[in-house]
Amino acid sequence: MPGVVIVDTNPFEGQKPGTSGLRKKVKVFLQKNYTENFIQSILDANKSAIIGSTLVVGGDGRYLVKEVVDQIIKISAANGVSKLIVGQNGILSTPAFNCSNGGPAPDNTTNDIYKITTEIKQYKIVPDLVEDQPFTVEVIDSVNDYVLGAPESAIRRSVPLEDFGGAHPDPNLTYAADLVNAVKEGDFDFGAAFDGDDHVREKDGLWAALAWLSVLAATGRSVEDVLKDHWAQFGRNYFTRYDYEECASDPCNEMMQVLEKAITAPGFIGSKHASGGKTYVVKTADNFSYMDPIDRSVAMKQVTSSYMDLIDRSVAMKQVTSSYMDLIDRSVAMKQGLRVVFEDGSRVVLRLSGTGSSGATVRYVLVSCRVCASCSSFYEFYILLPINKDTGPAQRIYYLNIGSGLVKCRAATGHACRDAVALQLSKLPSYTGRDAPTVIT
Repeated sequence: MPGVVIVDTNPFEGQKPGTSGLRKKVKVFLQKNYTENFIQSILDANKSAIIGSTLVVGGDGRYLVKEVVDQIIKISAANGVSKLIVGQNGILSTPAFNCSNGGPAPDNTTNDIYKITTEIKQYKIVPDLVEDQPFTVEVIDSVNDYVLGAPESAIRRSVPLEDFGGAHPDPNLTYAADLVNAVKEGDFDFGAAFDGDDHVREKDGLWAALAWLSVLAATGRSVEDVLKDHWAQFGRNYFTRYDYEECASDPCNEMMQVLEKAITAPGFIGSKHASGGKTYVVKTADNFSYMDPIDRSVAMKQVTSSYMDLIDRSVAMKQVTSSYMDLIDRSVAMKQGLRVVFEDGSRVVLRLSGTGSSGATVRYVLVSCRVCASCSSFYEFYILLPINKDTGPAQRIYYLNIGSGLVKCRAATGHACRDAVALQLSKLPSYTGRDAPTVIT
């Protein structure tokens, strides 16, 4: 293409994509050639398939999206891309990089991209595109296909803002407290929060909200009634997730290596761990893998849950210890999280998240299973928030939500005991330098 300029550059350290994209702070992307290097590396990883191709480009509207989209257009033109479909104002669903099947890039693709970022010497760009060149940019309304005629009064915060209006882009019970309070205090049947990901079938995507709405529409019942019936029949899982954000990466990586070695050592299965007067016996421990029920790919060393037999209420664990190979692109995903499962069906999960923009985010999950009449209490939750974080987990005072009111108690059972066991096993405070998580969900 006429007007192509070749720019000499040097590699930047650490351009390794995490979960569905390269997660760095804005000031990192503002470095000269940093963004251009990564764009060129993505295109180079696609090799000859990029010539004459059509790419869909966009982001979630945060600061710098417009500028990055502009660079993607110019660099794509220089590398032989035939057409770009761009969301208006650069806004489309994320992740930042998907494959042709619409899913996040598998490990073999992100590894190829990373390798290229460590060796890159130049990138190509067309600084000044003109209309008579053989390159097409189609700007689309990225929500037009999905608008179902809801009244404007049903929409809140409908104007995209580069800082998300001061709100957090990844909602949870902490960051979306205004939504939680609005649903509690208002006359609403349903409330849902999810980020901008296009994870259609995942729990944090639009599919989950639509699935729940379908259930409510079909049954004519409330969320509370549906859940009570489910818990009465199948029992209940109690779930707590602690996020330790922006921790130092090296100690956290060391922690995962040390812990994996410990839980896979001979003799760990069947070992006993005591806390708060209770003893927990390890049933299984691994770096989990599973097979996707839709596309038959198996994600190796992921995290999963137990299931409960519908007849005898016994708790069993589905274990897949072999690696997988995707039947379409032959990809393998590895080392996604560690878990320890106890004989009572409860489990502890520890993993490093790939969605943080700085350092390491440690996600530490506790899940308990219960089968009892009281499980049908809609407001019964285990640990919500420790209010004196400077003490050990068995001595902390916790808020428990029982009935319709909050009460304080010293947690000596349930999650708190597993909390203590998990902290003993992982030595998480010493590796992270944190006495308490950043966020509890």
